[in-house]
Amino acid sequence: MNKYQEALSNIGGIVLEPSNDGYHDPRTVCQFFVEDIVILHELVNIYPEYLELKAKATPKKPAGYHTDYNCPTCNKRVRSGKGSSSRIKDTVCRNCYQVLDWGKE
Repeated sequence: MNKYQEALSNIGGIVLEPSNDGYHDPRTVCQFFVEDIVILHELVNIYPEYLELKAKATPKKPAGYHTDYNCPTCNKRVRSGKGSSSRIKDTVCRNCYQVLDWGKE
């Protein structure tokens, strides 16, 4: 269990399980789980960055034909390995780091 799952579990457990009288003392909940709330706040703040990184890690086919191909994310030129000047095929865009899927040629 990572720190985010643990923080959510801690908070969910206290909120969903009432005390003997059926109520929670707000001060106890707040004081006890401040660290967990801070951890979840961190997760919410990094979530958009996570989505962007996940999208770039998912291979995408370059757009183009023959020897002239562009990155599907930033539209910069990527090397296909078919040109006369370079036999190197980019597996990742050198500009935005998008993973490239050349598929079967």
